[in-house]
Amino acid sequence: MTIIIFSALLSLAVFLEGIGIPYDRKIPLYLLLSLPYVLFILNRKWKIELPRTLKILFGGFLFFSLVSTLLSPNVRTSIEYLFLYTSAFLFFVYIINNKEQIERFMLPLIFAFSALFVIYSLALPALIRTFPFLEPQFGYQVVFSKFFSHNHLGDFLLLPLVMLFYYLLSNRNSTNNRSIIYYLLSIILFLPYFLFSFSRSAYLALFLTLVLMVAGLVRTKMFKFSLPAVILLVFSLLLPLLFIFSVVQRYDYSLSSRISYLLTNRYGLEYKEESGNRLEYLSQSFLSIRKNPLFGTGPGNFIEASNKFKGNYSTPTETAHNVFLEMLVENGVLAGIVFVFLIFELLRRSQRNVYFYMALGLLINFQTDYTYRIYFLFVLFFILLGLAYKEGSIDDRL
Repeated sequence: MTIIIFSALLSLAVFLEGIGIPYDRKIPLYLLLSLPYVLFILNRKWKIELPRTLKILFGGFLFFSLVSTLLSPNVRTSIEYLFLYTSAFLFFVYIINNKEQIERFMLPLIFAFSALFVIYSLALPALIRTFPFLEPQFGYQVVFSKFFSHNHLGDFLLLPLVMLFYYLLSNRNSTNNRSIIYYLLSIILFLPYFLFSFSRSAYLALFLTLVLMVAGLVRTKMFKFSLPAVILLVFSLLLPLLFIFSVVQRYDYSLSSRISYLLTNRYGLEYKEESGNRLEYLSQSFLSIRKNPLFGTGPGNFIEASNKFKGNYSTPTETAHNVFLEMLVENGVLAGIVFVFLIFELLRRSQRNVYFYMALGLLINFQTDYTYRIYFLFVLFFILLGLAYKEGSIDDRL
């Protein structure tokens, strides 16, 4: 019963935030905040069997973040993010206690939402003409961009692409010819929408994740050679690199310059700065850390730092576009350092399975984009870590 409730409410939150439910993101947020507690009430047999190290790290992160929240200039926002961080970790605990049941539907669920978001993205322009209220009002949904430079569909499609390549290239999985054809066709279906999201963060995350995944499979002698799969892999590695250099303004006659001209003049894509203002965000972050090192600006309040330390010709931003840097700025250096150790400890204790590489892809994406501020993606990151968690690593539990 609890598994059904978990899958239903999680799906509802992903759907509402993914399509950009008009006017408010509070509904998916409160669904994700309350769901772990609902599951705990319905099933009091949870066993929080975690290594002592993880308990200490999360307890420390929560304590320092609580102090930061109490000192925050916007306490309400900070409380919401404090509960989000707590809920994400409780999701992790719930997953490792119900791993077998959740493994049965998690990958099909991600695949189904990938197809749904692709279809909805195609239909949305027509839907908006008929139902204008469906137009998303924020930049945190998957299916639509308010900025005309990129959208987050590519960031989400990172997940099924990593999953499909893992099953194609790993000899852990017994695949017949029909399965191979299915995986190849699925990659070919998703790849154009991934590319035409124009998300350089998604391109970089896919490239690095696939490289690390292939290296890991080769090192453990689990790499399965298949000529069609390898050709598609090379294509999927090289094409995003071309697109990375095709969405910035160029004045030469290279192939990427011609693609850039075509995309911006025929398809309305806006040019991007080569650094994407990341150096400005980095400067704002360091100035804020120097000003408020211990407890930061409060969870969810990077905008306070940006308003205070932005340059003369720059506009403020709500995020640092880097999850670790943002934790240091908002929650303070103490909480930020503990958070870094917590994430790498979770990765260290993970099996190198499909869930690990999907979580790794999200983590790489979180280094250069604000997708960790999409509530369901942040929670999904911890769900994937829970599914990758190695049971045998509970060797120093309290």
